[in-house]
Amino acid sequence: MYKIYLLFIFMYPLFITAQNNWYIHNGENNGDGSFSDPFNSWPSAMSVLEPGDTLKVMPGTYNLPTFILPVNSGTDSEWITVKAYDSDNRPVIKSGGSNAIRTVDVGYYRWEGIDIDGDFLNGAYPLISLRAGTHHFTFYNCKWYDSHTDGLVMTETDYVVVDSCEIYYCVHHDAEGERKDAHGIMFRSGNHLIVNNCNIHHNTGDCIQSGTSLAFPTWDSLYITNNHLWSGMVDSVVNTMPANTFWSENGIDTKTPDSADIAESGDPSWRAYIYIDKNVLHGFNADYDWPAIAINMSVDATIKNTVVYESAIGFRLMGADIIAQTGTMSGAPLVTMWNCITYDTYWCSMWIEDDLDSVDIWNCTFDNSIDTLWWPGIHERAPSYFEARTKIGDDFDMRNCIFVDTIPAELIGLVDSTVYIANSSDFVDYENHDYHLSSLSDAIDAGSNIPEVAFDFDGNPRIIDQYDIGAFEYSESNGIEESKMITDKFILEQNYPNPFNRATRIKYSLPAGEAMSSISVQLKVYNVLGQEVAVLVNKVQPAGNYEVKFDGCNLTSGVYMYILKTNIGLTATKKLLLLK
Repeated sequence: MYKIYLLFIFMYPLFITAQNNWYIHNGENNGDGSFSDPFNSWPSAMSVLEPGDTLKVMPGTYNLPTFILPVNSGTDSEWITVKAYDSDNRPVIKSGGSNAIRTVDVGYYRWEGIDIDGDFLNGAYPLISLRAGTHHFTFYNCKWYDSHTDGLVMTETDYVVVDSCEIYYCVHHDAEGERKDAHGIMFRSGNHLIVNNCNIHHNTGDCIQSGTSLAFPTWDSLYITNNHLWSGMVDSVVNTMPANTFWSENGIDTKTPDSADIAESGDPSWRAYIYIDKNVLHGFNADYDWPAIAINMSVDATIKNTVVYESAIGFRLMGADIIAQTGTMSGAPLVTMWNCITYDTYWCSMWIEDDLDSVDIWNCTFDNSIDTLWWPGIHERAPSYFEARTKIGDDFDMRNCIFVDTIPAELIGLVDSTVYIANSSDFVDYENHDYHLSSLSDAIDAGSNIPEVAFDFDGNPRIIDQYDIGAFEYSESNGIEESKMITDKFILEQNYPNPFNRATRIKYSLPAGEAMSSISVQLKVYNVLGQEVAVLVNKVQPAGNYEVKFDGCNLTSGVYMYILKTNIGLTATKKLLLLK
């Protein structure tokens, strides 16, 4: 089940050869595309772009009479780039009742720093439609929002990257105000899509959905990494969607062809592959049985280092189900997950149902749900339904997992002694959902060896015959404390948890060396205006590994920067997201 892929190498150009720079503005005159006399017509701009060219989009709002249609393709070494001229004054493209961008049979494009505003006028057309034959297409640091339907739809595309983008307010409903699907990203069919480091939120469909028609052609090789996927109630009217209603369906949802189509394809063992790593998901609908992550049908799924909280259901694993709306029979997924965390789920942390082919759950930490922790069953709201357990059978493997306070009765007899019942004293800061193990925990060194789980949630190595139970390996660090392992690298790690609702932890490493035996260190937090809001460290420290706790209780929700500086010229910066 477990597959390793080299992400990004085949997706991004190793270099882009600069050829011509072209310019477009929103003024009255359509010039020759030079800096002094820019285009004002998108068809004119698209027609001149050749491999290696860059189109620089001047600040302003571009009201499109029709969609932007790329004409020529780049090459694997000479991509065509469309980017904001001024990254601090981003251009806004407004769709004119149709797609904003539509592509057919073009490739090697990179769009960077562009905002796309549907203004809820795009009707049944997604803001971005990548169609048959589109390949090697990247969106970096873009935004799209206010769409009456899906944000980005891909049909028979290959090698698409969506990186460091924000997608929100894809909103659709019927005349009675009932929510209808409007997805942030829809991967209908194609091969190799990467969604990385994106913020996707407040859409009335899924943040990311793969597959729609339950038939071929379909999708394969979807990588979802380092994203913040979330939703919740909105207290104002948006696109006439009533205020104070819950939005969203799932954070991630998969669909594949039904069993009959797969049998006829000539490859009866076919499965689509999905890789989910280092994501945070929360706020998925408490009024319906929407899970944050829904792995359905003929899928081979790897899920790791992912946090789900404040959602109706954390993970729903479903296969061999009779699809009510079509009466067709689907296949069943293979699922391997490790180093995952759930807490504050309204109905259940995990719902396993319908004769899954294989489920491996290793080194996960499940905190108490608000209602019930574990919900096996195939019928709505049936927390005591037992049949799913009997259907899982010998292909269910749960080891090294933590349950807080109680183990679900449905799992008794299916799991071994490495499934551990914890209480608040097992953790460093249980109140703030910090599930690092405390020195008092009996989960330390109590796990079994699982070669696939070579590292914990933080990236720390797990030691053979000393595996800890749960998502984290125990560390002596608590507050600011030097570890025993000295590194030769200067490292500032991503804070965890991130996003966080009050407190988070930041790790950093100072390198060893004769000139670095004692280093003057500053670790400070700044808001988006560059104003200092906290000083976490301001002292001389020897080489070593450190960890500090940051409490944002006196700050408002938003994005902050934390910067590590030394007196020897070493500097590192990362972002953190505070949600209240």
